[in-house]
Amino acid sequence: MWSALIAALVCVAVFVGIAMVLRRRWRRERAALVERHAFESAAHEQRFVEATASHAAQIEGTTARLSAEIARERHTVEQERLAIAELRDFGRRAIGWDKLSRDDVLASLESAGVTALVATNTMIVHTGDWGRFLTQIDHAVFTEHACAIVESKRWKGLVFDGMKPSEAVPALAALFPDDDLEPPFAVNVKRDTSMTLVVRVHQAREAGGTKDLRPPRQQARAQAVHLRDELARHDVVVPWVSTVVYYSHPDATVFAAPGGPKTDDRTRIASTRAELTQVLAGLLAPRAAGPRQRATVDVDSVAAVLHGWGADLRGTGEWKDRWQSPL
Repeated sequence: MWSALIAALVCVAVFVGIAMVLRRRWRRERAALVERHAFESAAHEQRFVEATASHAAQIEGTTARLSAEIARERHTVEQERLAIAELRDFGRRAIGWDKLSRDDVLASLESAGVTALVATNTMIVHTGDWGRFLTQIDHAVFTEHACAIVESKRWKGLVFDGMKPSEAVPALAALFPDDDLEPPFAVNVKRDTSMTLVVRVHQAREAGGTKDLRPPRQQARAQAVHLRDELARHDVVVPWVSTVVYYSHPDATVFAAPGGPKTDDRTRIASTRAELTQVLAGLLAPRAAGPRQRATVDVDSVAAVLHGWGADLRGTGEWKDRWQSPL
C-alpha cells in the first residue's frame, strides 16, 4: 500500500515538475512574443513616422515646386500682357506715323492700276530660345503674283542712301569724311536749331552699326525675310518679297545709289509719290512678275494671317471694296 502511495506521489511530483517546466517555457515564449510584437510595433511606428515625414517632405517639395512654377507662369503671363499692351500702344502710335505714307502707297497703286492688298503696321512677334523680338513692317503689298515691302522714313534734310555725301556733293568732303562708309549705309543731315546740324550715320551691323541705326535698305530686307518665314510657318507660301524704301517727308532731299551686284541689294528707293508709283508699278504689275515671282499668292490666306498680327488692311483696284480700313 505504501509502495502504491509513494508511486502516486512520485507521479504527482513528476507531473507537477513537468507542468512547472512547461509553464516557465510558455511564459518565456509569451514574453519573447510580447517583446517581439513590441519591437515590431515600434519598428512599424518608426517606419510610419519616417514615411509620414518623407511624404510630408515630398508634399512640401512638390507644393514649393508647383508654387514656383505657378509664380513663373504668372510672371510670364504678366510679361506677355505687358508686352501685348506695349505692342498695342506702339501700334496705335505707329499707325498714326504710317497713315500718311499708307495713303501715298494706296494712291500710287491706284495710279499704276494695280489691284493689291495693302497691310499697314504689321507687327510680328518672334519667340524662341533667343528670347522675344518684334518685326514692325510699315507697308506690305500683295498681288496675286507678287509682293513687296515699303519701308517708310519721315527723314528731313539731306539723305544719302548708299551714296557717299562727297559723291553727291564734292564740297561736303571737307565736312563729312566718308572714306570708311561701305554699303549698305544711309546718312541723314538735318537742322536741329538755327545754328546746329545733326548728322546720323546708319550702317550695317557688321560695319559697326547697331540694331537701331541699321540702314533702311537692310531693315527692309530683314523684314522681307521675317515676313516670308512667318507666313510659311502659317502654311502660306509667297514668292520673292521685293523691298522699297520710301523717304516720304516733303522736306527731304534724297541722294540714292541704285542697288545692284556690288551691294547685293535690289531694294528700290523712292522719295516722291511719282517715284513710288513708278517703282511699285515696276515691281507689282503682272508683266513685272519674273521667274521668281510667278507663284500664285493666296491673298485671302495672307490677309487672314496679317489680320491676326494686327495689320490695317486696305485694298486697291478690283479689291478696293474687299478690304476697307476704318482709319
